Amino acid sequence: MTAEPLVTTWSDEELKRRTDDHFDTTRWFGPERYTSREFLALERDRLWSETWLMAAHMSELREPGDYVEFNAGGESMLIVRQRDGGVAALSNVCRHRGTCLHEGVGRAAEFRCPFHGWRYDLDGALLEIVNDWDFPGREDK
Repeated sequence: MTAEPLVTTWSDEELKRRTDDHFDTTRWFGPERYTSREFLALERDRLWSETWLMAAHMSELREPGDYVEFNAGGESMLIVRQRDGGVAALSNVCRHRGTCLHEGVGRAAEFRCPFHGWRYDLDGALLEIVNDWDFPGREDK
């Protein structure tokens, strides 16, 4: 019985045949796969919306109020360490005008809209509507 050699040496022709068989270039992605808006929409709808995404590492959320902005599929979220130690993902927009509440990474006792000053708790609950007299009939005051 002959032992298999530790290193296999192939001729140039054999190497090309094996490489061509393994790396079929007709299946490679063309540049349109990376620039097409239609393909981006398909990925967003059929791939990224159906799988787990890593929004933040726990080391970024050590203390209550620590937050990380996370953007996926055209949506902005705040990943926030809660006062009870849990972690919540909140929509990163003010309910009034859709203004982004916070960007990047940081720590906050609450979130305040930079546009009109509406205040939100760490769990996303609305704490204050500035000039609430201007919003009659709101049930979440």
